[in-house]
Amino acid sequence: EARPTDLHVAREQVLKRKDSKAQYSYDALVAALDKQFGKNAVKRGSQVFADNCARCHSSIPESEGGAFQHRDFRAANDQGMRLDWLGNDQLTPVTEVGTYRCRALHSNHMKDHVWEEYGSETLRARAKVAGVKEPNDGGRGYYRNVSLISLWAHAPFAHNNAIGPEICGQPKNRENFFYRSPYVDRASKQLLPDDKAPACMNYDPDVEGRFSLYVKSMEDLLNPAQRVPKITKLDVDVPLPLELRSVENGEEKKVVGLTVLIPKGTTAAGLVNFRHKDFANDLVQLKLDPQGLEQRLAKDLGPEEATATVNELRSLVAEFLKQPKDGKVMPVAVMRSHPKLVEFYSNCTADIENDGHPFGQDLSEADKKALIAFLATM
Repeated sequence: EARPTDLHVAREQVLKRKDSKAQYSYDALVAALDKQFGKNAVKRGSQVFADNCARCHSSIPESEGGAFQHRDFRAANDQGMRLDWLGNDQLTPVTEVGTYRCRALHSNHMKDHVWEEYGSETLRARAKVAGVKEPNDGGRGYYRNVSLISLWAHAPFAHNNAIGPEICGQPKNRENFFYRSPYVDRASKQLLPDDKAPACMNYDPDVEGRFSLYVKSMEDLLNPAQRVPKITKLDVDVPLPLELRSVENGEEKKVVGLTVLIPKGTTAAGLVNFRHKDFANDLVQLKLDPQGLEQRLAKDLGPEEATATVNELRSLVAEFLKQPKDGKVMPVAVMRSHPKLVEFYSNCTADIENDGHPFGQDLSEADKKALIAFLATM
């Protein structure tokens, strides 16, 4: 970030492969971008950025560096290091940025969790984010405003690379083509047939390949209403063996076991965000100590909601028991009829992966092109 590879430098390096004396200056880049995106696009884009983006994507606030409208965002110190790294590292509630919230709701850093030592007490003391229905205590529910330096080389965008085209390889042997389209119909959330879904973009890591991907991703970013939704789904059934074991005389003994079959087509995030251990433990406690379970749940849910949750768990168990006695159960269909339980036992229930970041959607087409041109110079 301190010494970015600017697009004009990268293009010059490509030219030098054929001619060691070749040059491609910053002015040449501006001229090329103005030709591609409109007269004076780069200059206009700087003002669009100042008016619409800099409050989150500038490391120098106006109180220190003066008005954004008069800022040279490419200014550097005597060592050539950028003064503004185009991000403020500040926390933005996921409800404000609107992007896929599941990563912001992970619990690995929380007290008594596996990566506790990688999180600070300050982080865990952050206020809950209003408007997030899933658990978001312990500092969850935020994203940081990242740097936009060398943005042209880092598309697709967002923390999950979902905003922009899907990229894939195009092997000569089609048996080695492993791409699976995530595009869905927004209403039904069913996967679109291949002939209806946007085609994946052949991965090209060279300079012009990255620049082309950047332009398409910026167009996607600035036009959220035109995005085709993406949801990653399982393309095969996934068996999850569950067993309850006891330890007698130092040896484990299986008490009961079953295989939970997660069927093809299930949302992948729904599987990984479901708290299976909490769910299984509560089913055991429901059998052994239902009153204790209800009392424990009441601490978080309140008495009435705790009673309703316990009753719904009883209903769920009854439906499970009606399933075939071959040791395999298909809980997904059953769980779908109990959406409150799915929500209660999930760290995140979001599914569409490329929603959000609506900033810039109301700009004129000319200003959108100008912003794309300007950010390509940063």
